[in-house]
Amino acid sequence: MNEQMQKQFHKRQYPLVRYLGLLLAVALLFTGVTFARYATNSGIAASVGIAAFDVDYTIEGINSTTFGNMDYWQSSGGTWLAQGAGSARTVRIQFKNNGGVAVQPTLRLSGPAAFWENIALQLALGDDVGGTFASASLSTQYVIADLLRVRGGGTTMGDETHNYTYGSYIDWAAQLSANGATGGVFDTKFSDQFGQLGYAGAGQDEQLLGETLQMSGSMQASGGSVTAKRASKYDENGPISDVAALTMTITGTTKKAEQYSVGYARRDSSGGLPALYLDCQKSMPYYTIEIKADRLVLKPGETKTVILFMTWTNSVAPAELTDDVKVYDEKMEGLLKTGGYLDNSESIEVLGYHFNTSGVPVVQQNEEDAWEETGETTTVCVTNTFASPGTEGTAVTATYEHIATLAGEDSPFAHSMKQHSGTIYKCSNADPAYVDISKIKSTIDPSTIAMAMSDDGTSLDYTVATEIGYTTDFRVVLEQASEAPAAQQP
Repeated sequence: MNEQMQKQFHKRQYPLVRYLGLLLAVALLFTGVTFARYATNSGIAASVGIAAFDVDYTIEGINSTTFGNMDYWQSSGGTWLAQGAGSARTVRIQFKNNGGVAVQPTLRLSGPAAFWENIALQLALGDDVGGTFASASLSTQYVIADLLRVRGGGTTMGDETHNYTYGSYIDWAAQLSANGATGGVFDTKFSDQFGQLGYAGAGQDEQLLGETLQMSGSMQASGGSVTAKRASKYDENGPISDVAALTMTITGTTKKAEQYSVGYARRDSSGGLPALYLDCQKSMPYYTIEIKADRLVLKPGETKTVILFMTWTNSVAPAELTDDVKVYDEKMEGLLKTGGYLDNSESIEVLGYHFNTSGVPVVQQNEEDAWEETGETTTVCVTNTFASPGTEGTAVTATYEHIATLAGEDSPFAHSMKQHSGTIYKCSNADPAYVDISKIKSTIDPSTIAMAMSDDGTSLDYTVATEIGYTTDFRVVLEQASEAPAAQQP
């Protein structure tokens, strides 16, 4: 962007016509527990009254809300196995321009740094029929940590090296050759391969799709901002002449985590039970990732689907998943009664807890308008929130959410429910279900929480978490493309 265009950008305000968002909590699983909650959240920002501006977007589906906490590459018998192959989690977003002006979407993804630094992210355009399958790559695969931190040595076996380590943050103004860059231009071939889509375009043979990125900015644990601007594209046959503009900016800050949950396995005499999740709060580094691509521009009347492919790259061991945060019997009983602090350093505050309960009857009204069971059952998430965490006798508020999917093959998620009549609750889904919560037990029996085991198989008197649920926020900013600075001539 030249100096004149930069001035234009600062002088003129461009409307953010709509915000629509979806919250996605991702659990790092050690056990067979498969539930992690996410909830829809939407709002509309102020409009400047452009009558021809009419754009909708919908979250069409999410294939899973959980990642297995493991290294993508596993060593076995002197060779590497891609254990994470096919494990990409996908979010499908459809845009529809009903108006009379071209529109530029900007994807805005935010969440804890501990999540994004272990993600390889790739964007693709969906097919023309429902947008379910990727028809063309919108980008190569970006290993987020490679853009922010200095990569160290990995494990070498034969001719291949995987499982790299990461050290200090990068200041791209001073470290122009960081991570194999030349003059601050980073080549994505430096990054390890985590099952990226290799299609350079619809109908072509599978090919490696690479990019060079002009890097700028710097990041620290306390915050910062790094921008990657696409400079070139290539595949195994050489440079690709059609280099559509794409810019990704990663902004870091430190804040209180939202809907950050720590999960514990449960069981009784009959076997395993749905996990208990302590809903916690603590300060941690957060990233916001903004992606703007020319190929996402929507002409009047045009519909496009973008698919975000997210692959987990490395296993992690935060304190909550180790013996560093042991929770003894008596302490767990107190946390379930009043909340308080999970750790001795009082950095992790427990605000409440949630868990799933299955076998909840689905009901309907008969001809006499009386509620009767349909014979079907469903799953409900029970959330208990403490009014004054850590205070004896604090009030507890119980809320209920219906566990359902956006599409038949997608992961279940929690729809909010509201009281309809007495113990009958109505789901907020487009095709609402009515359930009877009268038989739901809204509290947890502490004796069902699985205790840790010693090396000799003896049960110990404390428990250790089996998973962590982070909340990431997916939003889209929409602006009139014909009014965007990049569209103006100097």
